[in-house]
Amino acid sequence: MLTLKPLSSTEIRTLHTERMQKDFPRKELKKLNLILHLMRRGRYSAYITLEEQEDIGYAFFTRDPCKNKLYLLDYYAIREDLRNQGYGSELLKLFSEKFKESTILLCEVENPFLEEDPLLRASMERRMDFYLRNGWWDTRVNARMFGVEYRLLAAPVSQKLSREKIADCYRLIYRNVVPTRRLKKNMKLRFAEE
Repeated sequence: MLTLKPLSSTEIRTLHTERMQKDFPRKELKKLNLILHLMRRGRYSAYITLEEQEDIGYAFFTRDPCKNKLYLLDYYAIREDLRNQGYGSELLKLFSEKFKESTILLCEVENPFLEEDPLLRASMERRMDFYLRNGWWDTRVNARMFGVEYRLLAAPVSQKLSREKIADCYRLIYRNVVPTRRLKKNMKLRFAEE
């Protein structure tokens, strides 16, 4: 049975150095000091996933510290030697249980609908399909953040909000992480055509 265990600052330092830099492109990885700062302010949380005390993977969440119960899955990875064994799907179910009282749990996936390179597009579609197969739904909200194009997906626990409300929730989550001036300059939200 999988369980989520909150990570300490020391554990996050180790994880950031030893695994996250391998699991994510450098340009997508937040600086360690920022992650720790956001955690101290109640705007970020990190968990290790355990199965009988064995480390399976990890997940980091950005959150709105107010009573809105808004969460964004920021980083999520299964240990490299355990990938493609069903743990990813199990972990998504665990997130749904952990955040069942939330208003919304979002994630950003690279937007395959805007990619022209067929190989890159196929890879992006596989990533998006993984979430969709596991009950997440396409919000049809496109986000351009710091030059990267994303499609927002929502966990099954999320309320079925309008696209406008989802965009508002997404802005609110980021407003607690990124200074307003930088956010205005680097966040563009659009709705996909029906």
